[in-house]
Amino acid sequence: AVLQALVRYSAPLDQIAQALESIPIDCDPEDAVELSHLDAAKVLDRYLAGRLHPSDVQTWAKLIEPRGDIRYPERNAEPLAKLMFRLANQDVSDKLTKVSAADWALSMKQLAQANRSPKS
Repeated sequence: AVLQALVRYSAPLDQIAQALESIPIDCDPEDAVELSHLDAAKVLDRYLAGRLHPSDVQTWAKLIEPRGDIRYPERNAEPLAKLMFRLANQDVSDKLTKVSAADWALSMKQLAQANRSPKS
């Protein structure tokens, strides 16, 4: 439940971070939770709507990025992994802006749609 709340950002991050302290960072792959492209797009949309600050998005990504119990979708995982790295490491990569967030959100929504299409 805590990992689902994290990937969906459905609870305050301080509460999630506190709950994560009692959960080992690695787990059985069958117990892993998937972070979808749409999950990332929704967080970016909340930032674009003014409901999240760039530091909130960065903290969210930093909580997700090192965890072995959060996996990426099988299809199109690399762009999502790169986005999460960029969001978590804004101090060494591009800062989150409205323009970059809009571009990334659109890209994540397109990849989510592609993942729902039959494999070719």
